[in-house]
Amino acid sequence: MAETSDSMVATDAWTNLRRAALGITLFTGFTGLVYEVAWHRYLANILGSQARAAAIILAVFLGGLSVGYWIFGRISRDRSGSTLVSICGWIELGIGLWALLFPVLYSFTWHYVGVLTPGGGWSLLVDALLAIALIGVPTVLMGGTLPLLTQGLAADLADASPFHARVYAINTGGAFIGCLVAGFVLLPFFGLTTAVYSGAVINLLAGVLLLVIARRLPEERPALGLKKIDDDTAGRHISVRRGMVISLFAGFYSITLQVVLMRIVGLSLGSSEYAFSMIVAAFVLMLALGAWRIGGSRSFVVPVWINQAILTATALLLYLSIPFWPYYSHVIRILFSSVEPAFWPYYGIVFAVLCVVLAVPVGAMGSTMPLLFGAVKNRFAELGDIVGRLYAVNTLGCVLGALIGGYLLLYHYDLDEVFRICLLLMALTVILAAPWSQVGFSQRACSVLSTVLLGGAVFGLADWDHNVLSAGLFRQRTATETSLAGPQTAYSSRADRSTLVDYDDGPNTSVAIRDANLAQVLLDRLFPDGGAVARSIIVNGKSDGETSPTDMATMRLSGHLP
Repeated sequence: MAETSDSMVATDAWTNLRRAALGITLFTGFTGLVYEVAWHRYLANILGSQARAAAIILAVFLGGLSVGYWIFGRISRDRSGSTLVSICGWIELGIGLWALLFPVLYSFTWHYVGVLTPGGGWSLLVDALLAIALIGVPTVLMGGTLPLLTQGLAADLADASPFHARVYAINTGGAFIGCLVAGFVLLPFFGLTTAVYSGAVINLLAGVLLLVIARRLPEERPALGLKKIDDDTAGRHISVRRGMVISLFAGFYSITLQVVLMRIVGLSLGSSEYAFSMIVAAFVLMLALGAWRIGGSRSFVVPVWINQAILTATALLLYLSIPFWPYYSHVIRILFSSVEPAFWPYYGIVFAVLCVVLAVPVGAMGSTMPLLFGAVKNRFAELGDIVGRLYAVNTLGCVLGALIGGYLLLYHYDLDEVFRICLLLMALTVILAAPWSQVGFSQRACSVLSTVLLGGAVFGLADWDHNVLSAGLFRQRTATETSLAGPQTAYSSRADRSTLVDYDDGPNTSVAIRDANLAQVLLDRLFPDGGAVARSIIVNGKSDGETSPTDMATMRLSGHLP
């Protein structure tokens, strides 16, 4: 009886220490996003603010995470729980110390290295090396949280999947809070240096607390009595190799789709730092909720292929809804005046709508990795290693998504075409995860045929209407007679004023060329020499210039300014 009582006390103590460690991951996730936003602003001063520089910074940040996942996944093997939590504590101390030194390192780079950046083909390499030198070390360290804590604090193999999902969800939830606080509070009101120092203090405290937890953590893990799900009979088991391919695709389409949606939000709401922060925050929040609800619940666990099928179907609906975004953004905008007190309610409603729209597809993305981990794992001693490998490949996919999907592809394809590439990759993950695609030649042949048919179906989807995307309805901040008449009427009223001549989405901007539909009498008055049209260039939904004499005067004047 006394032994049972002692065992219960030890279990309670171990559970409380584990909860404390989970709570700390909320704050480390918070600092991770604060650093990402702040470091992006810092490095943009050296590398530039164009799409290429943004892609380099994001790729280095995610690449560091990928390396960290892989390294610390290997380190997690054959070590006790207290040792792994202790390593995690030292990692947080290292991140905090680097953040304290970052302004000094940045100042040195700005004064002595940044001015030496060469032009031509070497500039890409130099930019990447500078970014690696400034943020490479802390991002590698950030990759230690998931593999170390999953291996160090999971009670047994049955507990590993739900516990890992909670670590992932809570850490991602902290990232959501960090994105909003950084974008709306820390940077606008306190500046970059204070934002980085605030994160440093949090990381240092987190490191100390994790070291304390590690010292008090018992060597023997308690038995929590969780019922093990038979992965093979449930059709859930996936080989490590196949799981890594799914993980790679998941990383690629998640970042690529996030970039596409950022651009769509910019065309619907107008480009601003607040629009950027909102789409990132909504994306990260839905990832966290998806991991918590689907991946972390013992009563609601679905096979990976079903989750991916839900993702593909709802992402298709999201694709079909995009042409309506500019109109309904305009409807929300006209409900608020342009006074300062209306700022927070307006962006609050826009954020809530974004969360509702993205809830299912992005939530399914958030559940992919925890579910995949549950389907791939097979030995308790290798939990951290499996986490490290899966997330390293997933983050590598994110790097490729940032560089290729969110940048290089946009030199050759429009936003809707890049979205369709994401849909195809999502459909491929359904086939890869499906039980029938993993056994037998005939089943695999059917999977190949299904892939071909899916590709044809995806690329057969209708293009987005470029008249809609270039309409710039966000510039109309008060109601007009067509504002509440429905999207077709609102779009037609603007399209009738001009004719779309050309349209192209690039890595930085979406550009449209339009000819005004003016009466011949007015054209003769504007262009007495004849043979001219009132042609305008629309950049991200806003007119940047026009050939009519009324605008040409200011354009000529701007050409003389230094």
